[in-house]
Amino acid sequence: MKTNSKHKLLFTTILLTALLVCSAYAALIPNAQAAEVATEAKGMSILDSVVGLNLTKYSVTTSEIQADQQATYFGVLPQEDVEYDLMSGESHLKALCTFVDGKLHIINVLEASGQPNLNNAAISADAVELAEDFLGNYEVYNRNAVYGALKGTLAGVDAGKNATKIVGNTQLEVSAYDDYTTFKWTYTCNGAIAPSKVVTLSFKGGFLNYFVDKWNLYNVGSTSVSLSKEEAVAIALETAKAHNWSLKLNEDTLEARNFNESNVRWTALIFDDSLGADKARNEDPLTVYPVWRVGVALDKWYGNMYGIVIDVWADNKEVRCVQEAWSAMTPEDTAKADGQASAVSVTNSNLAILVVLPTLTVAALGTAFFWASKKKNLKARSLLKRRGLKTGGILFCVLLLSMFLLGAVTTVNATTRAGIVWGSESNAAINPETGQNWRKHPTEIGLQQDIAEYIEGRFDNNGYTGVNHQGNLGSLKTQIFSDLSDYQSNYNYVAVVDFDHGVTEKPGYPAPPNEEHYLFEDNNGTLWGPSSNNKTKHLEHAVFDMDIYQAVQNDKIVFAFISTCRSADLDGQAYLPPPYLYRARGMAFALTHRLVMDKSDPGFDVEVDISEDGYGDPDCGLQVYIGFPWGSASLMQEIPYDEGPHTYYEWVSKFFEYALNTDISVNEALNQASDYIWSQSFGESPLQTGFDAYWWGLPLGEDSTLAVYGNGNIHLKNYEPDYVNKPSVDGPDAGDIDEPLEFNAVTTDPYGHSIQYTFDWGDGSQNVTGWNDSNQTVYMSHSWSSGDIYNVKVKAQCDQGTWSSWSSTHIIYIGEFHELTVLATNQYSETGYVPLYIDDEYVGLTGDTYLVSDGSHTIEVPDIISDYMTYYHDFQYYYYDGNYNYNNEMTLSITEDKTITAYHYSSYA
Repeated sequence: MKTNSKHKLLFTTILLTALLVCSAYAALIPNAQAAEVATEAKGMSILDSVVGLNLTKYSVTTSEIQADQQATYFGVLPQEDVEYDLMSGESHLKALCTFVDGKLHIINVLEASGQPNLNNAAISADAVELAEDFLGNYEVYNRNAVYGALKGTLAGVDAGKNATKIVGNTQLEVSAYDDYTTFKWTYTCNGAIAPSKVVTLSFKGGFLNYFVDKWNLYNVGSTSVSLSKEEAVAIALETAKAHNWSLKLNEDTLEARNFNESNVRWTALIFDDSLGADKARNEDPLTVYPVWRVGVALDKWYGNMYGIVIDVWADNKEVRCVQEAWSAMTPEDTAKADGQASAVSVTNSNLAILVVLPTLTVAALGTAFFWASKKKNLKARSLLKRRGLKTGGILFCVLLLSMFLLGAVTTVNATTRAGIVWGSESNAAINPETGQNWRKHPTEIGLQQDIAEYIEGRFDNNGYTGVNHQGNLGSLKTQIFSDLSDYQSNYNYVAVVDFDHGVTEKPGYPAPPNEEHYLFEDNNGTLWGPSSNNKTKHLEHAVFDMDIYQAVQNDKIVFAFISTCRSADLDGQAYLPPPYLYRARGMAFALTHRLVMDKSDPGFDVEVDISEDGYGDPDCGLQVYIGFPWGSASLMQEIPYDEGPHTYYEWVSKFFEYALNTDISVNEALNQASDYIWSQSFGESPLQTGFDAYWWGLPLGEDSTLAVYGNGNIHLKNYEPDYVNKPSVDGPDAGDIDEPLEFNAVTTDPYGHSIQYTFDWGDGSQNVTGWNDSNQTVYMSHSWSSGDIYNVKVKAQCDQGTWSSWSSTHIIYIGEFHELTVLATNQYSETGYVPLYIDDEYVGLTGDTYLVSDGSHTIEVPDIISDYMTYYHDFQYYYYDGNYNYNNEMTLSITEDKTITAYHYSSYA
């Protein structure tokens, strides 16, 4: 005891000393602290003076989101995220504010319940008036007349109608659906728009939904368009001819007869910045200039390459950048996937390709080079200077304390999580003579490697064991299934991410010969050989849905992001029956073990189903699945294709940054990433409304979307699902008609939230309890007006809105009941045990005794049943109950215990 006391005293002394040192050190860094306080104060001021919240009625908690290695605005300006949690007796509101270079960039209202406390209690519910008030307040706050000009464009606008109008150099788009109204202002001049220079303001139910302001981040360097479309096309063709192509072209490909104006499939005039350009136009890479974007097709496909995109500055006639165009699939694959019988040429005007073609875009390449060069240190210099002293002090304190605390403190949360990232690089599709990969462009592979490393880091830093098995040996088929086995066995929850090719194929045994199944490829890919014209198919390197299903345990895969074509396709999803071995079809079904259904379907059961709209109508389960029902986007592709300000790669980066670095739901991370990239919520973004998966103006799948299945309300950061456990219910097994009978139920919520219970009595009626503590048993009574067998069940809901699944049913017999025994005998006087139906419901096998109520009941044994293993029952012969009854479904009046015999005619099998 004395030794322990001395150790405690020593430990306490050291701990207090360490704390004093940390406090003293922290006192040396007032500037860093002041900068943080200033940022948080800006958000508070905006919530008060611009949004109109009466903060005196709220208890406000603020937290700066963990700084991310990519937490700069596209590598140019410092960025900070601050979360605000506002609580009052009648209102709860949570908002995330993003500041770029010290100025407000995004306000996203993450959660809002109850009536918000506003400075102006009489504020209008009309969305146009709300927008005018917001912009007026914001103009005063920023002392910038541009917001007053934007406000002026709302004159005469009907918030209930979708519309587009141009006022001066501003294009206003109004969209209204359900309870949402969104206003989007975009800069325009000389018939071109600047997709990045934008302000978006959205309201839901009369209150702010989100606000995005990029207007002042993007200055206009020039509006002069001194280059005609014809001149831009001529420059593009000459540039293409001089281009150093990744794959070897035919000798006559670029000759005038094969490569001329007829190869130009589309042109677009837009404003774009210098990110990804061959050289910056000025010191500010975000300054925009007019650009002609020209898409030119080759005479045929070369591997998966079939064209080129050339950007030409429209004011000075210089080439901005050059990017080849590659497809994620070969012509043969795309034709097969779309029901075509033969290969398709890019010049065929009827071409319809399943997959979103991976357009090599300007911003993607620039971003790839930027992240590659900045991988070790991606923060802006100004951000580093401002935080450097503080970070050093915190690290010093943490290191000092950890030496003493590490052995003495155990983790409170024992939940284990793993996050696995896969990705195929199609390594077997390489020409050995040239070393060229004809299925995936090296830039796509580079972006895939970069995003896999980034996502692994986000998992590692936020409560998961991150596993990067993209490419190399990590994404071989054997390793993928090894990952599924090992990490499910050793971790409570597993998240999986994959970037790949995905189609359907006929795997053969154990499936029927012509049965199609969904797949994604391993790192070698399914097409091998030196070129697309000299290749072989290797389905042994396809990871099929039916194989994944067998390798996945129920509820283990809580999050799946499968970025491949048809990864969320629901066509034919099922667990398929014999005569072949049981097998699953559908990638979403394979990874979640749940069938995707409309949640409003009466047969929907969260135990076996997930919502087909996990974003708009999430279920209460523990899983969320994200994928493409049709064509997928490549990481290099701009969305929208011809004028998108940023790439799919950038959107994916922002989604995982918000989903894992911040404690917000998957749905809110989808919104935040979409706000950041397109200045729109996810529901209004091209990924939900449909993006054009086309090339050269030909239809290649304009309806491509990104689907969210299951429960988009789950939080991924330190994943500990906020769910209510399945309740138990107990009570009497029998009772009289009109007799009140008491039942009880109980369950728990992992977070200790209050719980209410819904009792379903099996007679068409339900009752709901009040709110109770977690793990508190509740009681409720019920009586039945007629005799019968009733199934009582219970489900529970926590005060955060999450539901449990239904409990197991408790059977209760109401009224007078008697024992009924049905025997089965064939013509050889052999007794058998065969299925028995009472009142059209299967109750078990013959030979057992069952309780039935007073009155008439129907008794039936099916016509086709297995009988004694060696015989098959062909037809019902008769029943005997003192009298002969020759009807297979007989009606029997039961007023006492009774035994009857069903006689069968049996034949040898």
